Amino acid sequence: MNDNHTEYHTVAEFLEFCINGPTKKAGVWKSVFPGKYLEGGKAKGGQLVDQRLLPRISEGEVRMLMVKDALFQIIHKKP
Repeated sequence: MNDNHTEYHTVAEFLEFCINGPTKKAGVWKSVFPGKYLEGGKAKGGQLVDQRLLPRISEGEVRMLMVKDALFQIIHKKP
């Protein structure tokens, strides 16, 4: 997981990391995930989710995963 840390990058570095992973062009990343969120494009399932800042995230969160209109899984995460 990559929770509970902050990274500072340019938009260009962020896009490079999302497409090609931690290359020299992407700069130095602390993230343990190899990036490549957008590798292969839509056809391969590449995607990002824009999620608003949760200032109370240190209290935990509940994630509800949906498949179409049905609840698939509930995850209770505690830091």
